[in-house]
Amino acid sequence: MGCDQPGIQDDRVIVIFGRSRPPPAARDAGRMRGYLGRTCEAYGDGYDKGHFIGHSLGGGVLDSVNWFRQERRLNRGWSSEGRVYRRMERYCAVHPGTFVFSRPIYDTLTDRPDVIEFGMLRGGKLDVCQFRNRPGAE
Repeated sequence: MGCDQPGIQDDRVIVIFGRSRPPPAARDAGRMRGYLGRTCEAYGDGYDKGHFIGHSLGGGVLDSVNWFRQERRLNRGWSSEGRVYRRMERYCAVHPGTFVFSRPIYDTLTDRPDVIEFGMLRGGKLDVCQFRNRPGAE
């Protein structure tokens, strides 16, 4: 997590996609808490340990590749962008089998995406939104 050496690029996810499904198992909150230690110490203020594809959509909670530094208000639906993001996630959760993708967009060499492009196939049309992934970016 987080390479601080100038000119060295962190390993990064470029896209995660699939079809939504009910969660295969209960969420393992203890594993999330234990991953990289306390969230504020590992990721800094204003961030959560987010999922590119949320647990409620069938995203892996035990697969750390699915985790990323996500702006807290976006992740929890506490901002206008966050409410749209959560509404899209809920649609996918309520409609199992929905094609869904999450594409991080990076402006730096770190593993923290600056923008999350989240999309789904709804009513035969691709519904795609981009969400800023920086605290206070609203």
